[in-house]
Amino acid sequence: MTSLSRYKIIERVYTDSSFHIYRAIRQQEKTLVVIKTANPQFDQARSAVLLKNEYEVLKNLNCGGILKPYSFEKYQNNVALILENFAGTNLLEFIKTQQLSTRDFFTIAIALVKTLQKIHNNRIVHKIIQPSSIFIHPKTLETKISNFSIATNFVNNSKTFSKQSEVLNLAYVSPEQTERINLPFDYRTDFYSLGVVFYQMLTGQLPFTAQDSLELIHCHLALSPTPPHQLNSSISKTVSSIVIKLLAKNPQDRYQNAYGIKADLEICQIQYQNQGKVEIFDIGILDKFSKLIIYQKLYGRSEPAKILKLSLKRVYSGTTELTLIKGDSGVGKSTFIQKIVRSVVKQKGYFVEGKFEQLQNNAPYQAVIQAFGSLIEQLLTETPERLQTWKEKILSAVGRNGKVITDVLPRLKLIIGCQPAIPELPATEAQNRFYFVFEKFFKVFAHREHPLVLLLDDLQWADPASLRLIDYLLDSFDGECLLIIGSYRSKEISSARLLVDIIEKIRRKITINEIVLQPLTINDINQLLVDTLHCEAQSSLSLAGLLFDRTKGNPFFLNQLLKTLYDDKLLTFNFDSSSWQWQIEEIRSANITNLNVLELIAKNLDKIPKSSQEVLKTAACIGNYFDLTVLAIACKQTEAEVALELEYALKAGIILANEEQGMSYKFVHDRVRLTAYSLLDETQRIRIHFKIGRVLLRQTPPSNIEDNIFVIVNHLNIARNSGSNISFLYRLAELNLIAGKKAKEAIAYEMAANFI
Repeated sequence: MTSLSRYKIIERVYTDSSFHIYRAIRQQEKTLVVIKTANPQFDQARSAVLLKNEYEVLKNLNCGGILKPYSFEKYQNNVALILENFAGTNLLEFIKTQQLSTRDFFTIAIALVKTLQKIHNNRIVHKIIQPSSIFIHPKTLETKISNFSIATNFVNNSKTFSKQSEVLNLAYVSPEQTERINLPFDYRTDFYSLGVVFYQMLTGQLPFTAQDSLELIHCHLALSPTPPHQLNSSISKTVSSIVIKLLAKNPQDRYQNAYGIKADLEICQIQYQNQGKVEIFDIGILDKFSKLIIYQKLYGRSEPAKILKLSLKRVYSGTTELTLIKGDSGVGKSTFIQKIVRSVVKQKGYFVEGKFEQLQNNAPYQAVIQAFGSLIEQLLTETPERLQTWKEKILSAVGRNGKVITDVLPRLKLIIGCQPAIPELPATEAQNRFYFVFEKFFKVFAHREHPLVLLLDDLQWADPASLRLIDYLLDSFDGECLLIIGSYRSKEISSARLLVDIIEKIRRKITINEIVLQPLTINDINQLLVDTLHCEAQSSLSLAGLLFDRTKGNPFFLNQLLKTLYDDKLLTFNFDSSSWQWQIEEIRSANITNLNVLELIAKNLDKIPKSSQEVLKTAACIGNYFDLTVLAIACKQTEAEVALELEYALKAGIILANEEQGMSYKFVHDRVRLTAYSLLDETQRIRIHFKIGRVLLRQTPPSNIEDNIFVIVNHLNIARNSGSNISFLYRLAELNLIAGKKAKEAIAYEMAANFI
């Protein structure tokens, strides 16, 4: 390690592929400290984010049993986290060198659970509970939990496995943490990991071992571990049952609170101290849900679910169908579709989705490009042999017209290579060729072996070219396994005249499955409260009525309001009565119940630092999805600095990490993005769009300008009337001409006219 000038390194305590941990002396005060810094082989921007996150979490974590932070320091091109010293080793080394006695197991296990309880009471989920994250004093057995690098506020229960896998040990991850299964991800993931640690402490081995990471993930998802008492007869069946309960696949079947784990372990400890053995007793009696985990279930959607599942079943048998789903903004259209479709498609086939954006509707095939972009990324992760097969299938389908596809989907060149030029044709023939080639391309993926489900979200903002392509595909497909799902907002359909016309045209040719998602009823909301708060239906009825009155049954608004009530301590868990408590009149009189959904979002935005708000405003100008590199340049900051600012928004649940593509993010809902965008005045918007456009133009090699032309031009066009110099306007005219020609080649004639 390149030494920090104020510290003298004594020894390296621990190292892995991500971080080095040292014990050092702070020379001025002669104080022992622990220094955590990045492994030089690890991405420096990413390490800065993780170490800063750990510092912020620890700084605000008011509990014992952790290594207290002293400072977060920058040196040269790196950063370091300075922590209090602890005279011990990590638990992994400790259990390697000696066999734990039953008495020592109880001492260590109860101490760890007590600390974890305090961490969870501070609304933090740790995510990396493993022996290397635990320090232990070899004589006193005092323990300290460390390594909070990916810890988050558990109200923001987003999964980010692919972005965090570099710091995870797969032997200790929970099933839901792998993202291979549709289960809620929250603080109970720590209980599963703790179960693995306890298993290893008791038996000297891990519950699962495997040859590779995929096999190990499969073990966590599908296999049951051998109960510890079957491996070591000295382990009581009750202790074994506690560990197995912690290792339950479904979070609902685990302990729901550290208090319940502690209570059972303390009973075991007392029995062992008094009798030298542990009797069999019913475990989990004092276990209660004490954290706000909004139950992840579809309420009031049984009939719509039947319609969509039947449509999927028919498509899997060899049909082509269109299913339209409409409802108000925030009614849960995307969530409904994803929950139903993913559960079916993950067994067989491809599910791709794209979203049309209100503020970025001047680019043809926006959602189609987004959807097939994600499919291309999926294909690129497959084996070289499988990728070669896809290449052959695609080239066989499109023939000499591959450039028609790669002009719209530039990333496809990574699979099929650059394609030869195609001859210019008269307008009608060019249109026929375009549609024909796209039809052939779609049919490569819409097959009985792997049906294709394409979700196009927010159709009310779709461009004309996309709508005509959908019409053509549904007319030309016959017996292929293709389901196109389109969602749109009921109240905005009247202004989308072309969409209405296209739907009516399609309706005359095929049957359209139509689903209307209604707001939740009072009974639906009350059932959600019963499942979330684990209370009797009668006791939560008045709260359900109040929430219905304020949200009108809108699920997005309801979730936002519940989280705010919890954050503002108007909804609390009482450990004495083991129940959730609230005062209706207190909630009624609180200002938050008088806010509409946009005002509530703005209130939550205001909770994060001003510097983070400014970064989010710039991100809102980029789009619902935004890339860290572009955002950093637009903000005139380093990627590490911007990523640190975004951590506040991630923790607040304002944005989510977009796991499919590197260091990129997305707003949790377009209303959140719209709120952030509305905080900018017209002058600020013009300035930021201009800056983003210039950044993209400067970053794009001349040979690739056409691949990004619509995004670049749309940003710059917003600033064209802002008094820019004449040379810029000439350059902008050239770019608009390129965009117009490209739109014309893509049969997006209305859009081409906008550019030329």
